[in-house]
Amino acid sequence: MLKKYFINFLFFIFIFVSLCTTICYASVVPITDENLSEAIKKFISTQENKDNYNISVSNNIINITKDNESYTLDYDLTDKPTFSMEISIEKGMSYDDFKEQTSNLNLPLLGYIAVANIQGVEIKDATEYLLFSYFKNGVNGSLSSDDSYLIVDDLNRSEDVKIENTDNSNIIYTSEFGDRVIEYVNSLYEDKQSIVDSTGINSYIFTTEKKSITDTTCKLISTLNVNLDADFSKLNGYSDEIENLFLNSDITKENADYAITLKVGQKCKIESNESVTSHELFGYDCIEFNEDYTEIVATRAGTSNGYLYVGNTKKSIYITVEENTENENLDIITLKIENSTTNNKENSNNIADIDVLPRTGEEKNLILIVLYILVGSCSLGLITLLYITKRKKD
Repeated sequence: MLKKYFINFLFFIFIFVSLCTTICYASVVPITDENLSEAIKKFISTQENKDNYNISVSNNIINITKDNESYTLDYDLTDKPTFSMEISIEKGMSYDDFKEQTSNLNLPLLGYIAVANIQGVEIKDATEYLLFSYFKNGVNGSLSSDDSYLIVDDLNRSEDVKIENTDNSNIIYTSEFGDRVIEYVNSLYEDKQSIVDSTGINSYIFTTEKKSITDTTCKLISTLNVNLDADFSKLNGYSDEIENLFLNSDITKENADYAITLKVGQKCKIESNESVTSHELFGYDCIEFNEDYTEIVATRAGTSNGYLYVGNTKKSIYITVEENTENENLDIITLKIENSTTNNKENSNNIADIDVLPRTGEEKNLILIVLYILVGSCSLGLITLLYITKRKKD
């Protein structure tokens, strides 16, 4: 009888642990037209929309407008969320037009930020992760094409600048670019090349493909595939990790000569008997100085630290910029810099290797470990009870 209860108990524990595992690891939010549109609206209103895109979503199409120019992304949510864009390259196009068109090949990456946000990741964290992951994996060899051509602008030069004629076939003058554009594209792009999120959470594959190639035309197609099985929770707080990585570790809010806190858009007036001649700041580019270093303007949320050079002295400073969610018109604050002996703190610009991976979900693992310990303890107790009962019967 006890054996039957023991087997049923183990079966119950197995189902319980399986359910807990599913709750911990399988919380994928399905991507729909509605939540995709909402996530993109969030992106538009954040500081990460640095290019001031105006974006709308409808009928598997994402329309993007910038500076009166419109671009179109196709998307498909039936399997893995997929975002793609196609541009046409034609003989006769100018170099400026070519640069403008090809610079848009990265627009499908906007889909990643939206999908990650739907999975519970802040826009800022998703953007920072994508930025560093994209360039890291690209530099590590995912982009293997070799641009061996040099573009020389002979159309927009002053009369004083002379360009010597050369027979070097690897030099393309902008005046002849239209005739050699297909040649140039073939040097830049392989038939298909990919950037894979292989050093992070394995959350995307971004490919650029060259198709329909003739002597006068070709198409370039960029496609982003997002892996919903990735653990997007690891991206939470990623922007803070990157921000701290680039700060000067010797300067803290507590030990800096001056520490100021601003909100986005707020100004700080600098008052000093000696002129501020330059600055050396680390961390986020969250402020701007005016030309004579008498005023600081907070431009985006983030943290920065470093040094102000005042006359012959070096003063450490720690700057925190917070969001201005209400778009308030804030009072100008004043930073008074007093003359004193030179700050002797060494500027130890120790920037670590940019190989930062997000946190690994220790909380989830700890829960499961505790569950397994409980299961083991209960099982051991029941086995002991069975053994004692059997000995009494014997």
